[in-house]
Amino acid sequence: MYATARGDVVVLSTAVGIDHRSATRRLSMRTIARSDDPLVAESLVRTAIDDGGADALCHEIARRVDDEIVGVQVVEERHDLDRFAAGDRSLIRRRVHATCERPG
Repeated sequence: MYATARGDVVVLSTAVGIDHRSATRRLSMRTIARSDDPLVAESLVRTAIDDGGADALCHEIARRVDDEIVGVQVVEERHDLDRFAAGDRSLIRRRVHATCERPG
């Protein structure tokens, strides 16, 4: 049902956390979209980016992050699938669509 052929590079719409050291941290799908389904999470972020709602989504996610996270970014990431499959760093590029701080 979800299977399609992919190229060597995939674009993923997601959100990442920024910690106290300015390092990027992966956020759970539950934190991003209140769902454990990766397709639901990716679709929520993609729609927000496409419809101009990335900033609002960023603030919504920022209200759900734990205390180790000081900020959130809504992003599109380009990943090399061959490198990912080999266990290597796969990120080619990250485009930031919104940045916000965790409230409090």
